[in-house]
Amino acid sequence: MTESLAIDPYLFDEQFSAFKVFVEYESRMRFTSFISNPFINHHEGYKYEIYQTAREKLALEKWHEQDIGSGKIVACTIAAIELKNNNFFDLHGKYGPESRLHHKLYLAQETQEDVAEIERCLFNIYYGTNEGASFDHAISIFGQKYPFLAYLFFLKDCSLYLPVKPTFFEQAFSSLGVDLKLSGRCSWENYSRYLEVMDELRLLLSDKLSCSVTLLDAHSFAWMLNTQVTVEPAQTTDVEVYGETERESLIKARKGQGKFRDELKKYWSNACAVTGCQAVDLLRASHIKPWCASDNTE
Repeated sequence: MTESLAIDPYLFDEQFSAFKVFVEYESRMRFTSFISNPFINHHEGYKYEIYQTAREKLALEKWHEQDIGSGKIVACTIAAIELKNNNFFDLHGKYGPESRLHHKLYLAQETQEDVAEIERCLFNIYYGTNEGASFDHAISIFGQKYPFLAYLFFLKDCSLYLPVKPTFFEQAFSSLGVDLKLSGRCSWENYSRYLEVMDELRLLLSDKLSCSVTLLDAHSFAWMLNTQVTVEPAQTTDVEVYGETERESLIKARKGQGKFRDELKKYWSNACAVTGCQAVDLLRASHIKPWCASDNTE
């Protein structure tokens, strides 16, 4: 059975309306763009900071083909991964250091085994022109470590590639009518499909907001849609699932809003989402006054 990749326009409209009300309530400002909204920028803007810092650590401009096998490329890559706020994938390993997705980089650095092959692979990711072959080569070395491999490609160019957490984005896509399985399907073909959906989402968001939306903005929308807008507070303390930034924002977002969240959950249990008007009605019924219901509304 072929997986459906087209975003359902009706479901997108419904989810966007609910997202818009949520963000405007949290920021007390109109949602006109991702970059200008303080709530989104505060909770999702760190992604751009991680990208810039990681690129500086990677120092690609200093890589030369003759460096392959020296250990320099591996060291730069580890530095670009081990960032304080990097929560794109689990840096520490659920079952200790050896379970880290990028543990093989450390082994190469410590034992010097497979250094040349690993550095050739990394060099080809960033300087090669055959992305599919580079992705497949990385799988043959590191295994099907989807979040780790996607992060490496994300650092190549955030306007073309994105990080991925398979289970979370499967759920986010499902709420948009897209049946794309990601878990256990690490491959260049699957990653390309993921990026295809994200680019379609980017275009839909750009059309809704009448402004430029980046691929990373679309990533933030899908992430927030599946976490901040729908997840219950009791689930937000799971260290294995959420990074510190997401846990903090999810908990903060729900203080004093229990009744509103309960009502939204009732709607979502019977439908994919609520419309913007329904969400505002729920806010009013919960005695929570959003900015859009104030006397200053145009």
